[in-house]
Amino acid sequence: MFRECFGLGYADARRQLGDYFLTALTKSLRLVPAEKIQLPPFQPRPATRLEVARLKGDWDRLEISYIKSHFPDLTTRYVEQARRTLHRAYDKGERDPRLLAIMGLCECDAGDDLAARPLLEAAVQGGVVRPRAYYELARLRYVEARTKTAPGSGKLSAAQAAAVLQPLASLRQQQPLLLEVYALMAEVWGRADLALTRRELDVLDEGVEFFPWNASFIYQVAWLNAQHGFKAEAQALIDRGRKIASDAALRTRFEQLRAALTAPSSDTTTAH
Repeated sequence: MFRECFGLGYADARRQLGDYFLTALTKSLRLVPAEKIQLPPFQPRPATRLEVARLKGDWDRLEISYIKSHFPDLTTRYVEQARRTLHRAYDKGERDPRLLAIMGLCECDAGDDLAARPLLEAAVQGGVVRPRAYYELARLRYVEARTKTAPGSGKLSAAQAAAVLQPLASLRQQQPLLLEVYALMAEVWGRADLALTRRELDVLDEGVEFFPWNASFIYQVAWLNAQHGFKAEAQALIDRGRKIASDAALRTRFEQLRAALTAPSSDTTTAH
């Protein structure tokens, strides 16, 4: 798609941008709109206690992942700071879904899934617009469902799969779209004891179009298409994923899946 639009690949584009960098620093560009832009009227006001807690708490939360990666010994201090900020409003009775979502995500970032679950459940039930909150809730439900699979099979029932994916049902209308959402759908359907139709697989194909550079996800979708009898679609995805897979082991898995598709008695189960 990039080549089709620009006539060159990523490496050549990066090289040309690098060559132009010094020139760009010495030149300026002024853009003038054809018509005067009418800004909407607004009246500044002091932020409410809830807004302060929500914004500062979210900022504190965003620091946790960075600190965890670069200064792990300080992680606990930053987690506690984020919790204190968010609880200033929560402990005074605030239950805004946006606040609950941030608190739930804070607990996810801190690694406390048990504390995160009820907060995320309440935030999603309140209709919060926060894609990651829906994803994390579905992930937590999936973790729980995995502990209650049928003995011996390790498969999720249709009801279990539906309960896990329920938070994601309307998420594709929220922004930003998350690769993790589509990957979780693929994993759940891969472990569910049900036959997928084109309706479900088309959702995953949509994910491939949004995230065409992720070869691992393309493999997941190709395997599911093959597993449920859509061999032509699986073959097209294999060809697509094999071209962009940079990992030798992943390329081998694509080839094994292709071989399983073309075998006289095709059994793609072992290719997963």
